[in-house]
Amino acid sequence: MPRFRRFAALTATTVILVLGFRDGVRLAFRSHRIPPCSDVLAPLQVAPIPAGATAAIIAPARWRQLRLREPLSEAIFRRPDVHWLLVGNANGSPGVRYLVTIDPGLLLTDWHPIWRRGEVTVLVSDR
Repeated sequence: MPRFRRFAALTATTVILVLGFRDGVRLAFRSHRIPPCSDVLAPLQVAPIPAGATAAIIAPARWRQLRLREPLSEAIFRRPDVHWLLVGNANGSPGVRYLVTIDPGLLLTDWHPIWRRGEVTVLVSDR
């Protein structure tokens, strides 16, 4: 019986170590993963959006495969002084004065561009 207990204890210890190592590695890789929208949204740090303003991001079609929180999280990281929303289109953003888009061909009524850097365009509402 002592031999069986020793074998069971060694087996349990090995399984626990392997699972713990695997989970630790998986969490380390997940926490250091850079979202694909990070480089694109980097210019938001210097965008002319006043602190305390409410701004919305229209995620481009190429980002629809991303989790929606990634562009929003990146915008919050770049400009924590702005209240950010993620919307599907400009009509779904009542009360928003600033709109950030990555799609250069996006034409919106009642909005005009005030700033562009790289792929990021900031639009302001005419309303």
